[in-house]
Amino acid sequence: MQKYLILTSFLTLFFYSCNFYENSNPVKPNATGKAGEIIVVIQDNLWEGHVGDTIYYALAKPFDVLPQDEATFDVVQIPHDAFQNIFKSHRNIIFINVSSQHPEKKLTLTIDKWANSQLVYHFYAPNDTAFIDLWEKNIDGVLKNIFKEEMKRYQRAYSSFQNDVAKRNVEEKYNIYLAIPNEYHVDVLDDHFCWISRETDISSQGILIYDYPYVDSNTFTLDYLVKKRNQITKSKVPGPNNGTYMQTETRAPIVTEQMTLNGNYAFMMRGLWYTENYFMGGPFVSFSVLDEKRNRVVTVEAYVYAGKQNKKLYVWQVESVLRSLKILE
Repeated sequence: MQKYLILTSFLTLFFYSCNFYENSNPVKPNATGKAGEIIVVIQDNLWEGHVGDTIYYALAKPFDVLPQDEATFDVVQIPHDAFQNIFKSHRNIIFINVSSQHPEKKLTLTIDKWANSQLVYHFYAPNDTAFIDLWEKNIDGVLKNIFKEEMKRYQRAYSSFQNDVAKRNVEEKYNIYLAIPNEYHVDVLDDHFCWISRETDISSQGILIYDYPYVDSNTFTLDYLVKKRNQITKSKVPGPNNGTYMQTETRAPIVTEQMTLNGNYAFMMRGLWYTENYFMGGPFVSFSVLDEKRNRVVTVEAYVYAGKQNKKLYVWQVESVLRSLKILE
């Protein structure tokens, strides 16, 4: 039976909200709060001025390449005197300390201060100008670290709820490890192409795996990888009607990043997909990894379809699966 880009069945969201933390300290609670939420502890007078605007626009700027603008992080502001025990277990906390009592600019990070899998940042500065300088020089690294930890939190939650059969099939077929949650099911398993999906009544999340020989020094470029992606999805990812198939939306920006993913060189693409000859689309994220031992490229990518629903967290959920990719010896 062919696999189509349609919603087919309802499955529970249980493990997406799970707070499981594999190496947790039993004395501490697990971190709480929604994925992508940050508590900013700052006095009201600073929050309502230029300092607060600077913080908010950095944290809540739109996440890269979604069909509709969605804030990268959801921001909750709390003044220092209102920060009580109930907030101390939150997953991401940023304290803003602007006072003459702090003559030197300083940024600190404490991991697992009050809860497992928790990040607590403190910004110290003597005045507004000094704080903004400190903030602008460091916030990109802070947000990358928070995003990385959000990916790890999903992976920890999945670790006890994996589809062992699917994981083993992928390992044997493609010599890769991928931590596949148990609510994902293998729909296609060919020699060089695999389609794994999770379907609910309101969303569709899919993972595509494909590999091919590494023969061109221009492989790890945007043009090459988009062309390869379109070739694969045209022949392997049909839409709901004859003559419909997934393609890359090149009229929208495609964000790229070169990185090391679990020890291997990888090229990431983040963009939008659409269905040729059909009104359907959404975001995708792709990692193409060089397997030097086998002289091949392995691509793992994820797509999301969720109609009018917000899509950022759906992308984060399935992207965390992709980021578990390891090339096996």
